[in-house]
Amino acid sequence: MTGGVPGNGCKAAYSQNSPLTWTRVGEIVDLTFPVIAADDINIDVHSTTSKFHKVMPGLASVGSPGFTVLGDMDPATSAAQAQLRAWSKDGTSVWWRFEVPTNRARTTFFGVEFKAAVKSDEPATPINDKQTRRFNLSFDGDDIYDDAAAGASEIS
Repeated sequence: MTGGVPGNGCKAAYSQNSPLTWTRVGEIVDLTFPVIAADDINIDVHSTTSKFHKVMPGLASVGSPGFTVLGDMDPATSAAQAQLRAWSKDGTSVWWRFEVPTNRARTTFFGVEFKAAVKSDEPATPINDKQTRRFNLSFDGDDIYDDAAAGASEIS
């Protein structure tokens, strides 16, 4: 991709059901995709020809995915945020889909799907700025499924 794409147009959704039917979380301000990072395993062999340490990738950890939305603390007007808050209390694990636009027109998206629980719900209520909520997720799945290629959004 060239030229860069503004961050607006990113989407997040969850599903408790199989087959997956996505419930969109609206008003996304910031989206943190799950990041896979492997541990380093030392495979040094001491010799007179090389003085450098060598490593190979080990088990992978998944960084904390999450998102920030414009805050709506009223369950009557934001059922999705109320549901996320309830899950943060009881540790329910659900399927998630994050999408990012791949073009300026926002007609194609790249998405990832993974299973995670809502780890925390962090409301922010600054006096001179917008009210937001940060939902941090805790990855608890077996894999992260990436789209093979960019395509139409699966989140309506």
